[in-house]
Amino acid sequence: MESDLEDTMNALFNDHPELFWVNTAYKYAVDSNNVVHKIQLNFGISESDFTNVQASYENAVKTIVSEAAAYSSAVDREKYIYDKICSMNTYNECSAMNQSAYSALTSGSSVCAGYARAFQIACLQSGIPCYYVTGTSRGQNHAWNIVQIDGKYYNVDLTWDDCLSETLGYNSYYYFNKNDLEFSLDHSRSALSSQLVSCVD
Repeated sequence: MESDLEDTMNALFNDHPELFWVNTAYKYAVDSNNVVHKIQLNFGISESDFTNVQASYENAVKTIVSEAAAYSSAVDREKYIYDKICSMNTYNECSAMNQSAYSALTSGSSVCAGYARAFQIACLQSGIPCYYVTGTSRGQNHAWNIVQIDGKYYNVDLTWDDCLSETLGYNSYYYFNKNDLEFSLDHSRSALSSQLVSCVD
């Protein structure tokens, strides 16, 4: 049914950051009974560029994961990934493919979706469970992550911490590994992301 399509597609994109080459915008056709019969996906790169772009993406992820592996604890690996992605990027709404992990991993600039998806894929490949979260923050649509560290779940928001770091001149961890109560001051989950785990101390 059409009413289920949005959640299904969002769940697909939210759970699979490796699908960076598929744009999150799509078209679909329904019949008179509101049943979806056709979905048309859009792609962020051409077929001729795919091999090189895929290699750049995979090399970037592999490098971060390899460097993070030097740390024995999950929280230290997580913090390394957090710092690395922030140090690689500047927030830029005009960056190409900015809804994908590819932008934050290869271009040097992205938006919240790119930061969060890059963090998600690097954490997952480093053995750290990580979810992509959507909602609102500071009056606008926003994306961040939930991670599982030592059996507990925490919210993390690379985007706002990176913006703070650039303003302050040193690394900010104001939005690093916080519970839901702390995040509720300026973050609100979407209906879909509200189905994810709670983050409590």
